[in-house]
Amino acid sequence: RFSVMVVDHPEIMECDINPLIAGPDGIVSLDSRVLLHGPEVKELPQPAIRPYPYQYSKARDFAGKKVQIRPVLHEDEEKLEKFYQQATWSRGCDTASPVSKGKSSEVDRDHLVKTCFADFDRSIVLVVEGEVNGEKAI
Repeated sequence: RFSVMVVDHPEIMECDINPLIAGPDGIVSLDSRVLLHGPEVKELPQPAIRPYPYQYSKARDFAGKKVQIRPVLHEDEEKLEKFYQQATWSRGCDTASPVSKGKSSEVDRDHLVKTCFADFDRSIVLVVEGEVNGEKAI
């Protein structure tokens, strides 16, 4: 993941990738160059959006199963939607339910976007991920 590398290494000043070839099997860089900030730079630039908070990710045993408690990722959107569709919502929380009003199986898209594309500087949504029927699920 290129963006993760850049965020995790603020000493990177510039990246030049040319040519970059995209095909059905992935992306390949034929030539690249990475420039680092020099020793004269005392304070490295900080990204506008906070990096993924790995320090809050923990493996745990829960009810005899291994699970991962971690901050939500944008890749979790589909898993979270499936979770919401299968959840039972009591009458007391209908107003807070992420399921669209009047459509029992449709999840509100705005809610998913706000949840999965979080700015970790303002809030952190934690999920519990484990295996269900051989697939990772939330």
